[in-house]
Amino acid sequence: MSGTLFANVDNSTFLDLTAYELTSDANVVTLASISGTSLSPDQLTEVAQVLKSAFYGTADAEVSVRAASGGDSITIALVLDRANDPDALLSGNWAARQAALADQPSVASLYGADPATYQAVVDAVTGAGALDGLTGTALLTDGVYVSSAESRTVWLTVTADEFAALFDTQLLTVSVDGEPSFLAWAGSLSLPTDIAGSVAGLWVDQAMAPEYTEVDIDDAVDPATLGSGALGVGNGATTDALYTPDAIARLYDFPLSEAYEAVAAGTATDWQRMVASLSSPTVGLVEGTTADALKGYLNDYRAMLNLPAYGAADTDGFAAVDLVNLAGSDTVPANATSGETTLDVSIIATAAPNSSQVLYGYSGQTTYTGYQSAIFDAENAPSILTSSYSDHIRPTPDSPFAWAYEQLFVDAQLRNITALMSSGDGGSSAQYATGNTLVHSSHAVGSAIIVGGSSLSTFGTALTDTTLEAVLSNAQANDLATLLQLVAGGLAIAPAHLDATDLALFVETVWYDYRLEQKTDGTYEMDPSYLKNAASGGGIDTGQPIPSYQAAFGLPLDGRGIPDVSAVAGGNTWYKILNPDYDGIGSEPLTAPESGTSAAAPLWAALTAQLDVIFQDQGLPELGYYNDLLYIAAAIAPGSFNDVTIGHNTASFFYYHEDSEGAPNGNPDYAFIAKSSGGEAYIFATGLGYPAIEGYDLTTGLGTPNGLLLARALTAIAHAQMGNQVQPDVVSGLNATTAASGADQALLVQVAGPLGRYQVTLGDQVVAGSTDGEGLVSGDAVVQKMLQSDFDATLVQLLDGASHVASSTVAVTEGDAIGASMGDTALGLYQAGLTAGFGFVSFGGDDAGVTVARPVAIAETPGDANGQDVVVRMRQSGAPDSTLMIYRVDDLSGTVDGQRPGDAGYAAAAEAAAYTLKGGGTVIAGPGFGNYAEAVLTEVDDGDILAMRFSATFEGVTATYWAFAEANETVPDGGHATHIWNYGLNTWGWEDTTAVNGSDFDYNDLIVQFDFTSLTGHDLIA
Repeated sequence: MSGTLFANVDNSTFLDLTAYELTSDANVVTLASISGTSLSPDQLTEVAQVLKSAFYGTADAEVSVRAASGGDSITIALVLDRANDPDALLSGNWAARQAALADQPSVASLYGADPATYQAVVDAVTGAGALDGLTGTALLTDGVYVSSAESRTVWLTVTADEFAALFDTQLLTVSVDGEPSFLAWAGSLSLPTDIAGSVAGLWVDQAMAPEYTEVDIDDAVDPATLGSGALGVGNGATTDALYTPDAIARLYDFPLSEAYEAVAAGTATDWQRMVASLSSPTVGLVEGTTADALKGYLNDYRAMLNLPAYGAADTDGFAAVDLVNLAGSDTVPANATSGETTLDVSIIATAAPNSSQVLYGYSGQTTYTGYQSAIFDAENAPSILTSSYSDHIRPTPDSPFAWAYEQLFVDAQLRNITALMSSGDGGSSAQYATGNTLVHSSHAVGSAIIVGGSSLSTFGTALTDTTLEAVLSNAQANDLATLLQLVAGGLAIAPAHLDATDLALFVETVWYDYRLEQKTDGTYEMDPSYLKNAASGGGIDTGQPIPSYQAAFGLPLDGRGIPDVSAVAGGNTWYKILNPDYDGIGSEPLTAPESGTSAAAPLWAALTAQLDVIFQDQGLPELGYYNDLLYIAAAIAPGSFNDVTIGHNTASFFYYHEDSEGAPNGNPDYAFIAKSSGGEAYIFATGLGYPAIEGYDLTTGLGTPNGLLLARALTAIAHAQMGNQVQPDVVSGLNATTAASGADQALLVQVAGPLGRYQVTLGDQVVAGSTDGEGLVSGDAVVQKMLQSDFDATLVQLLDGASHVASSTVAVTEGDAIGASMGDTALGLYQAGLTAGFGFVSFGGDDAGVTVARPVAIAETPGDANGQDVVVRMRQSGAPDSTLMIYRVDDLSGTVDGQRPGDAGYAAAAEAAAYTLKGGGTVIAGPGFGNYAEAVLTEVDDGDILAMRFSATFEGVTATYWAFAEANETVPDGGHATHIWNYGLNTWGWEDTTAVNGSDFDYNDLIVQFDFTSLTGHDLIA
């Protein structure tokens, strides 16, 4: 424009906003080459051809382009950079973040835009002093759009002329099949040099969902054989189970759900009524459509479950809650509300009944706009934000559009909001027909918790699912490998004790609900097909770096892996929610079935609300951004998650239209389908996707929640980070393959998996051996789950006998180098940065490795308080009569009052240092084979070192074993027997026999866990 100088904005073409990885490089280059503020007819035709190729492929669609008219307008955002970089703050640990984020005015000042710079940009694009051609433009501040220095955003609605004046680029109207569909531009955008240096991001608030239908087939890719029938294991039940969200929360042992259920049923104890009276934080939901009538209908749904109404003065024992609709209208009928919205609000209403809800509708805008209005809603201030909607576009990673999206969720972090998003329902393809694995970039935000989907089968459901026949048969035969797999996945009842009517988790698999059937004419029909929502989204967004929490977890990813966690999404279990067509007068039923990761995300939001109640009750801040805590919990307390190890999300494909030549008929490698919009098409399945495996995977992430165990792990981590560390980490000076002992201490050396020849070096000492085969062992997750009070005693007995390689004990000096090797190859440290503060580090990985661990617990008490009560949990998996004594030692080598382990006076010194139990005495009796028991230690001080003495009586003869091997019997090689194994967060297993008298080395004869934090507050999770 006259008198205005412009600077080019890199990667700002229309295809950079919309079509990364979804169109050819040739389309991007061609569109970038067409520029100007007045395109010729030939240029407009060329733009139309590019957009046709990019979005519609060979689809039968007519695309035309014209210059936008004076009546056309578009809403855009100029997003400024921050006054200061928050990376150092946000990459610190959770406690450090919480300390800084408590002062929100300072956070807004430090990490918003510089106020003077922001005002200069506003002045340049609005008002009398605006740049040429922008004098009529007004700043948008109407509540839907957030324009402020804190949000760093300048929202404008501009005409075609104003768009050209601002970006030196012509605005274009794109019509599809003769109907104007969206606005676009050719070439790259430019910005006036006066503001270009201040604007780092751009957003265009235009809702559009292009049809990406690329059909170029890679000849090097062979078709995948799909099989027939239900294609997903655990997704083939003849009758899907249907449960209200509160029942699903109980399946996952949400920590407060039992109390909520009891109050609703009128059977609550005084303690349960107290729990139900505690307020939980407000949950915000970003929704496509909402309606004011929804509140009344949702109250009918809550009444069905004996829950009080939103806005009711009489709460019937529950905390008072309300529902606020920020985008509804009294004139909008209830059935204008989508099933997506009723799904989300139903889950929060029942699984988090003490949370108010705020709905942020964005109909006509982008999801980006809805998120921003929620993040900066100071009046309602949601603590938790959840949405399953995505923006159906894919910005180029290094574009100003991708930067704006990423930084929007950094804003959520800085406002201490927990953001949860679904992983999407298109499996490994994200429903894009490129033949490759892809994820929705707006479902892969690094600062949000991304939630995938599982298919949950109860025992009764499994009986009707032919895809689970092998799992069911092996479990009923008490096959040890199957039982260990199922217990790690959440099974807590012996198969023989399960009934078809029991509401209890039997097995979870990946949600993958596609089906392929052969028709009578020999052709194959796929319904649901890869074009429909039927599988857990998951994969790698290579357009952003791997997040620090996933790198620290040891994941070998070249980008952001999704999902982080999962919950049931469909398949064999569906959600019973408020019917979106319910009208309150009886013509439509109150409830309807629904599924999807769109359900899993708000279920995790409900769990987060319960966790926030517990955190507040223990004097901790709300969780806010806690992705890193989840990965720490998975590293030190894997029992916090149900590990989904069966299934896959493979759904990558090419797409044939009905008029494509060469699409074969009657071949199961191609699936004949009916499109939801009518017509026919063929799918070419490439077989690219991801399997469920032990530990983290790209189908269900860390797994589904065990709510109570997760609550205990997260509070333990939070209190440890909040406190002043008294004792050193087990190691220090971490590098790729070695570490240094953090203290003079005794360390257990534990070997797992098929390492072959191995060697562990600790200072000048070496532990060596060979493990050529991987035996069946009770891993950390299984042992931790056995410490649930309602875990079936018979199942404990069935798991007995899974043997480890014998552990050993080595005394080391502070600074001693520690390393391990397999053959001649050094093993890398694995998750050491997450676990070293909790008493153990590992070399190698999940499949095979060496763990070096302390045989003692260090008390990390809430607020570094002294004189605390501590829970001791025990599960006996050995037949002999057992007892346990817990005593205070003076150092990490086990010294007590000058007596070292093995000294003649050590036993007497230990007994004198024994902790007193609540109720009296110092010795805890074992509960008996398979059984569970708890005790409470008194007067435990912060930083205390707790050691154990274990006794087992065989045929009238009592053998006594110590956590410090030097106090135990000698073994044939002249050393001393080690009778203890570290199973993660303050959890150990004891072996009650030795190599001399026939040990099975299962190290689970008595399992013991110390819990230093759960008796804090109102004992909500003790």
